[in-house]
Amino acid sequence: MKNRWVLLLLLALILSACSSGKAGSLQPTSEGSIDISPGAIEIGEHAIIEAVTLDYPEEWPQAIKVIISGSLPDGCTQISDIVQTRTRNKVILQVRTSRPVDMACTQALEPFSATTVIDLTGFDVGAYQVEIYGQKLDFELDEYSEPENQGG
Repeated sequence: MKNRWVLLLLLALILSACSSGKAGSLQPTSEGSIDISPGAIEIGEHAIIEAVTLDYPEEWPQAIKVIISGSLPDGCTQISDIVQTRTRNKVILQVRTSRPVDMACTQALEPFSATTVIDLTGFDVGAYQVEIYGQKLDFELDEYSEPENQGG
C-alpha cells in the first residue's frame, strides 16, 4: 500500500512538471529574459550583402533606385524590410530579415535581390552617398528636386 502512494506521488510530480505553461505564449524566466515559444519570429540583420548598385529611374531626380544582392543564411530567412536613415548628404540603409525560430531550415546560403527607392524630393543640389554595411556609393544631384504641387 505504501509503495502505491509513493508511485502515485511520483507520477503526480512528473505530470505537473510536464505542464509548465500554455503553448504559443511568452514566459518570463527568473533572469528577466523571455522564452520564445513555437511560432515566434526572429528579426535581425542577417543578410550577407555582396553587391549594391544605383539605378537612375524615369523619376530622376526625384528618386534613385538601390539594387542590393547577396545571400541569406538559410532557406527560412527572408528580407522583411529595408530601412533608410538620412544624415546630411548620406543615406544609410539597413536590410532587416525575419526567420521563424522553431522551423527546421536548409543550411545552405540562399541568393536574394532586393530593390528600394530613395525619395530625393527636397534634397539640395550636391554630392550624396548611399551606405550599406560599409559599402559606399556616390551620386551627384545636379538640380533641385522640388516637391510636386499636390493641390489643384
